[in-house]
Amino acid sequence: MRNLESIIREYREADSDRRLHLFLDCPSLRNEFVEIELHSGTQEKRSIFGDGSTRPSVWRRMFSYAHLV
Repeated sequence: MRNLESIIREYREADSDRRLHLFLDCPSLRNEFVEIELHSGTQEKRSIFGDGSTRPSVWRRMFSYAHLV
């Protein structure tokens, strides 16, 4: 089994698809992953509509539905 620190490092460096895979694959590390998401620069993303507005990231919306933010 991989070292927990290496998994967390991989999560920090991963794209959103890989992050989701790690989140689902490593339930014991989900609290750490949530902390990374809440404190990362990915909390707000540019709108895909190109109007310059910001919208909450997928993670931020998911956490808000679960009442975590």
